[in-house]
Amino acid sequence: MINRIRKPLITLLAFFCFGTIMYAWYHGIILIRLRRHQTEQPGFAAQQAAITKHKVKMHYWHQERWMNEQSSIIWYKNKRSDNIAHLIQAWFTLLEEDNIIARRVSVQSCALSGSGKVAYASFDRSPFGEQDAIFAKWLLIEGLLKTLHANQVGITHIHLLCHNQPIKDYHIDFNNPWPVSGFAKH
Repeated sequence: MINRIRKPLITLLAFFCFGTIMYAWYHGIILIRLRRHQTEQPGFAAQQAAITKHKVKMHYWHQERWMNEQSSIIWYKNKRSDNIAHLIQAWFTLLEEDNIIARRVSVQSCALSGSGKVAYASFDRSPFGEQDAIFAKWLLIEGLLKTLHANQVGITHIHLLCHNQPIKDYHIDFNNPWPVSGFAKH
């Protein structure tokens, strides 16, 4: 009689323990890490070789003429979107230092389309003041486009965004991408 009760009791206890473990694993109480084949991570020396100091040309409109300056920024060997973000951030910093824009504008993110020819650059605020003239806004955009074109970042168009949405402006439509070749005659 005891053997008859003992066998189902052990089976019931085993299934109860198994169920409890599965419940805890499913709800994240127990973490099970299976050992898998791990590829080698590139060492510090390999990462350093992929990062270089790169001279870039930056263009902007100031005092009724086009100005250009050279600067050095961090340049990644295989991260084009990061390179574009660093270039745009350096350009905004230059404009802020020369008092062309009133407030600091930071690049929140930069991504490339599937084809790699269209970039999406998102800023933390609009680079334009509410009282800026259309011509001043257009020249600011043209300066950014000239800067991207001069540094051959490998894109043909760029979407300018604010908080991952098209920039809201009463004068200029930002729903469409801007051609990196620009509009002004050089």
